Amino acid sequence: MAEARQCLERMEDRTFHVRYAAAMRLVGFGPGVIPLLLPVLRDGRDLGQLDAALDVLKQLGDPRALPEVASLLDSTSERIRHAALRALRWLADDPVVFTPALADLWWRIRREAVFALVELRRENTGALLEPLLRDIQPMVRAAAANALGILGQSRHVRALVELLDDPAANVREIALWSLKRIEGCAIRDCIQEMLCRPVNPRNVVLAARALSVAPSQTAVRAVISAAEHAGSRQKVEVVKSIAPYGNPEHLPFLESLLRNESEAVRKAAAWGIGVHTLRCATRRARN
Repeated sequence: MAEARQCLERMEDRTFHVRYAAAMRLVGFGPGVIPLLLPVLRDGRDLGQLDAALDVLKQLGDPRALPEVASLLDSTSERIRHAALRALRWLADDPVVFTPALADLWWRIRREAVFALVELRRENTGALLEPLLRDIQPMVRAAAANALGILGQSRHVRALVELLDDPAANVREIALWSLKRIEGCAIRDCIQEMLCRPVNPRNVVLAARALSVAPSQTAVRAVISAAEHAGSRQKVEVVKSIAPYGNPEHLPFLESLLRNESEAVRKAAAWGIGVHTLRCATRRARN
């Protein structure tokens, strides 16, 4: 094991490629090097060497290293906790290992925990991740929304629809992507439920945006009916959502908005009628 010990010493080098080469050489020695690496984890003073040691353990994938690596999640160093969590994704298959990290103070660790949990695909994973849709950090909200889309469970439709007016554009886009991976009837049911009387103005906006994922005439009628009693912002959103369909049934609603007191609504209605007319003309030309 003399060469293995030399590799261990080279893992203290300040140059990344030297540490990396030494680590990959240790991987080649196999699980027998694990006892040499565990003291590095316990010491934890040289972060470069620690990172390299965790990389070796990750590549080896030997569960015997699990307890020592998991203990690093209690470190006061954000970098060490993050590196340990990445290594644990290769070593652990129990959600209990990753669940505490969902509440970590550092957002990168919370996001890494989301990645780890969705890979396990356990029955209760969605329930663990859904609260992170309200995380203060957009990157965590986006990761949680993406994970729920991968899981594809209809029980999370309402939570994903709630993200369609998130302040971060990437979160809204990922929420739409995730909704497309869920059965359409669940989304249409959600739209109908959101528009039950009395109608919340925010729900009108969310329902209108959800139409692009699971359009149906029943859902569109419900959105139009709700918009007739809503404010200017909600009317504009509904026009944006229904205009691309080019359905003659929607034209009376669009024309009625040309007389609205709000200039923004009138402009949206004029645009919507233009899009509607173009769609109808294109459809006739194809036929």
